[in-house]
Amino acid sequence: MGLKLVAHYYDRSEAYVARSVIADAGMLAVIPNDDVLRMLPYYTMAFGGYRLFVCEEDLEDAVALLRDAVAQPLEAGESLLIEGDLLNLVLSLVFLCFAGGAPFPVRNRKWLSSPQDGHTAE
Repeated sequence: MGLKLVAHYYDRSEAYVARSVIADAGMLAVIPNDDVLRMLPYYTMAFGGYRLFVCEEDLEDAVALLRDAVAQPLEAGESLLIEGDLLNLVLSLVFLCFAGGAPFPVRNRKWLSSPQDGHTAE
């Protein structure tokens, strides 16, 4: 019983969502170097992104789950709102260059679960 690579991501949010989809199905899902990449996000490319591993016998089921999640990403009334403005981009760039890390997000993400939140799924 070994671990097999099922997917890799360069966005931490996508990697965590994929891991939670697999874990919700009762399978072991591991992202090695997750702690290092959270502390040093600028090493993401050097480590090959967020690599998602599952047990060898669960590989086919995990791939099927991820394919299904990509094919049907939203339930009725759900949407992902991604916001970002020029100020966030400029501040992130300045802090990345001079402070060694970006404390301000370039994009803010909100998961809207119902039309009452002000937005509807597209």
